[in-house]
Parts: sequence; C-alpha cells; structure tokens
Amino acid sequence: MKKYLLLLSLLIATCSAALYAQEEVIVEPGAPGVLNQAIANQANQGKVFVLRRGFPYLLSGEIENAGFDLHIKAESGDGARPLLMFSPPPGGTSPDQLFSVRGNLRLEGLHLTNVDLLGGYQERMIRTRVDDIRVTVDDCLMDDSGQTAFRLDGRNNKVYATNSIFSRMGRPSNIDNGRVVDDRGNIVDTIWIENCAIYNVTSRVIRDGGESIKFAYFNQNTTMNVAQRGFEWGPVDEFIFTNNIVVNGAFLGRRFSDTPSRYQNDRHVINIDSTANGISKWTIRNNNFFVSSDMLAATPFTRTNGDTVEQQPYFHPLAVAAIEAGGWVETNIEEELDFTNPPVLPQDFVDKHQSGDGGNAEPWDHSGVPANELYSAIGSLVVRSSVSHDFGYSANADSYTAGTEGQPLGTNTLFGFRDLTSVKDLFVENNILYFPNPVREVLYIQNLQAEMLAGIQVFNMQGQLVSTLRVNNDHVILDTSNWKNGMYILTVVDKRGNVSARKFVKN
Repeated sequence: MKKYLLLLSLLIATCSAALYAQEEVIVEPGAPGVLNQAIANQANQGKVFVLRRGFPYLLSGEIENAGFDLHIKAESGDGARPLLMFSPPPGGTSPDQLFSVRGNLRLEGLHLTNVDLLGGYQERMIRTRVDDIRVTVDDCLMDDSGQTAFRLDGRNNKVYATNSIFSRMGRPSNIDNGRVVDDRGNIVDTIWIENCAIYNVTSRVIRDGGESIKFAYFNQNTTMNVAQRGFEWGPVDEFIFTNNIVVNGAFLGRRFSDTPSRYQNDRHVINIDSTANGISKWTIRNNNFFVSSDMLAATPFTRTNGDTVEQQPYFHPLAVAAIEAGGWVETNIEEELDFTNPPVLPQDFVDKHQSGDGGNAEPWDHSGVPANELYSAIGSLVVRSSVSHDFGYSANADSYTAGTEGQPLGTNTLFGFRDLTSVKDLFVENNILYFPNPVREVLYIQNLQAEMLAGIQVFNMQGQLVSTLRVNNDHVILDTSNWKNGMYILTVVDKRGNVSARKFVKN
C-alpha cells in the first residue's frame, strides 16, 4: 500500500512539474469576461494563466477547455486569493457551472464562489463532460455552491483536492442538493482528498450514484456540519480513510416512526458498499468522530410530528467489519474538541427541518470570519470572506497525537493554508488618507509608502477596473472629473499582494 501511494504521489508530482514548466500569461483584472477571452485566445492555450491576488475576475460565461489542458493559478504572494464568479448579462442569467471541463484542469490558489454578482446561485463549480480526465484543485477556497463543487459527468475521471477549503455546499432550504463530489452514477478512477477543511454541507460530502470508485483516499481532513447523509461512498475497490476529524457528520439524525419506509433508518455517517474485492482493501483507522455537545443540545428529542430523533451511527456494518478485521477499533476515537474558531451552530437549520419547515431554512451563517471589503462591496453587496474558520485545537487533546504517525488528526492548518484568520488593513496600518469624499473632480490620496506599496486601483460597483496608478511618491492625485456619478471602490495593494479597500462617492 505504501509503495502504491508513493508511486501515485510521484506521478502527481511529475504531472505538476510538467505543468509548472509551461509558459505563463498574466491576466490583469478588468471588465467581465477578461479571463474568458484570455482562455479562448488560441495563442494562449497550453500556457499557465496567472491571476492577480486580491482582485475579482468576473466571468461572462462558463469556462470551457475543449481540446486542451487548462491550468489557472494565483500569482505568488500572501494576498487574498483571486475571486472567480459570474457577472450575469443585463436581463440574463448565469450558467449552471463555472467550469465545463473537457480536458485536464488544474486550479491553484483561487477563490471560487457560486453566488454571482447579483446574488443569484449557480449549481455546480466544476463539471466534467468527458471521460478519462483529471481535475486537480490545490490551495483553493470554494464556497456557496447551490449543488456541488465537483460533478462528474464523465467516466473514469480523477479528482485530486488538496490543502483547500469547501464551505456552504448547498442551501439549507434545499436539503437534498449540497455535496462536495457527485459522480452521477459514473464509474470513477480516483477521488483523492487530503488536508482539506469541509464544513456546512446540506446533504453529503460524497454522493455516489451506484457505479464503483476504483480508489478513494480521504486523509488528514476536518469535516464539520454535514446535515443529512455524511459520506455515501457507494461501491469502492480500494478505500483509505485515515487521520480525519468528522464533527456532526449527519447532524439531522435518524427519524423513527410507525412508517419507517420514508425515514433514514439505514443511514450512517460512513456509508460504503463492497465490490468484487470485498473489504480486504479497505483501511479505516486513526480518525475522530464526534457529535458536538451544542449540536446535541440543539436537536430535539422528537420532531413536531412525534417522530423520534436519534444521531446516526458512524459506520455502516461493512465498515465495522473492515475496522474489526484490520484491528483498528481502538484507533478510531470519539473525542469532543474545542476548535479555535469553528463555524456558527446551524440552529435555524436544525429547528426548521425538525419542525417540517425546512423549505424556509435561512442561508448559512457567514459570521465569525472577517469580510473581504472589495469582494463584498461589488454587485449585490453579498458578504464574501477570503478566509476560513479555524479548526485548530489544543495540543493537550488525545487527537493531537492520534494520527497514524503520531501526528494531529484533521486538517493541518500549518501546511497548505495561508493565513486563515487574519486580514491586514493597509489603510489603518499605514494611516493612508483619501479626501474629499464625496469627490467632484480630484481625489487626493496621502501617506503612501512607495517602498511598501505596489499600486492603487479603483473599481466600480460592477467589479470593473476603472483606474490603475503606480505609487512613486507619498501622495497620488486621482482625476475623477470625467467619471460617471456613483459609488467606487478604492483599493491599495502592497508588494506582498495584500489588498485593502474603501468606498467613495463621485458626485
């Protein structure tokens, strides 16, 4: 097994090295569709597309790579991940997916959201359309999807997700739709998810439609608040589930009544089916499964219709058999942890669904992490954050040394994730002043430090780049006399890629 994993890791590294050797093209932020146009340009196909940190890239339509491999990454630095989202045309609607994939796809250091510029939801982020392709996502933030992050409409696809964050998959008012991976009943070659944080998912992390998954690897992840079904792997030939923390894995529980056919009596947090290989190639060890005490307190003993509510068992009987056969019973622990900054308890979700009013459940609560000023200011003013909740926990916990090599269980926030919990405010840190506000003809920007700042950019409320200025002195004079009246967003960028934003009005 270790030899197989080593060979697979070398293969991934070899593929990555080949991609890194490609010529790069920098795509500057601008009007909606600037990234679409750059990718559609045949002269650019085969190159690596590099996006600026701290800025939005508004898509005019879904990105499709028919006949060529596509690699998009953020520029180096520590600023916020570049944000990709749809900008619907006037009177129109956005497509159902950000990426329609017909060749290998690699995304690095990006922020993908399925809430468009006007606040509408798209269903899917990445949708494969053909067989035998590979999708790789590394160090990405993917949030607010109506249905799923990955939908596999091709056969024998490979999905690799590493060092990434998946949050708010599905809307609480539509409990059946939220997933991270949905294979639509197609045979899958590989699902590899490692060192990822996955939280606030309405239905399940994995949705398998019945065909087999040849190789499933789920290692060193933290999963929290999956409402309905936890993981439904389906038939898996070779299965490795190690070093994970799973919190509130199916928090709506099982509902028992006198008419059980309509209820989840047969559901488990880890639901898995054997294939012709049986369970001999399954490894389920060194994990922590627990239901938080606040979730238990939030869950009623009975629903309003009288059905009893019970938490779902962690393991399907076949998973139990594999654990017992491997001698791993004692390695799978149940220890409640206090995370540094966990997502807010979804109390409204629990209340509405246990009362039979789930269709009116409120959206996921975004509080607890700072908003990105620029990303939140454009379009419909949807609150958007560039950082994640923090799943760090005490070194005194048993989970801290419970890994297969004595390492902490769950997502390792010291590896892969850039600063999860803090955002610099360059205006405050450098005492940058801008006046007058409102402005009629000239906006003065003062207290600039040329040795630290890379530039100044102004966006309109549609996310379009209006002006770019280099910082060569301690002040800048911005001529706005020919601009349309309205609200604008002033952004300051330092040489590490950090971006801070303020609004001003042109009269």
